[in-house]
Amino acid sequence: MPSWRVCPKSISPIRSVRMKRGTTIKRESDRRLVLERKMIIRRYVLELDRERCIGCPIGMLACPQEAVGLSPALLKDGRLAEKPLADIDPSKCNFCGECVVLCPVNALSLTVSGEPEIPVVKNEAFPTLIKEITVEVAKCKPDCGLACQESCPVDCIEVEVERDEEGKIVHILDVKVDRSECIYCVQCEAACPEGAIAVTKPWEGTLRLDVTRCPEGCQACVDICPTDALLMRDGRL
Repeated sequence: MPSWRVCPKSISPIRSVRMKRGTTIKRESDRRLVLERKMIIRRYVLELDRERCIGCPIGMLACPQEAVGLSPALLKDGRLAEKPLADIDPSKCNFCGECVVLCPVNALSLTVSGEPEIPVVKNEAFPTLIKEITVEVAKCKPDCGLACQESCPVDCIEVEVERDEEGKIVHILDVKVDRSECIYCVQCEAACPEGAIAVTKPWEGTLRLDVTRCPEGCQACVDICPTDALLMRDGRL
């Protein structure tokens, strides 16, 4: 079992801090956490979007410096009142970028001198995850109900359509996917009635839930699931 490190839950407002070269400065608010380190010719900035973060332990378990901590979630009457809060120790983080690569919801970003860069990937010290989404627009039918767009849990799909004088969709012109936002959850692929979408997930494996261990009335997993894959029906998961 992994050793869970608990971080303080108090959050200070973002404020200006004088920076000394080579020192990592931490700025945080309710919405984001930023680590910044200025060197002679390079400037590293790691940013965590706390609104997008779901509080999963992947970054914490993957961090080779043990710089990532996670506070426990707060439940109230079986519902998620506060999700786990991620924190990053500026004295330990070396801006390697492993957490950025592995974050399943794109909550982390890293720039070097203002440009997106993952040092461990650039230096071939960490694999590039294989993930892709392709759309065969020629297969799209106007009566599909824009299923891919409607099913996307992160609103990263936009379908361009042609309508007649009555406003009815008569032709699908294009399907645009914002890959910087896509979490490759395959909801769009499953929803498309024409099989026009193919998603290559960066993860493999099977998730099994032992519902016999679920406390009565609890649905915290449903509340936090970023892909809306979990549902409660008649009080059961």
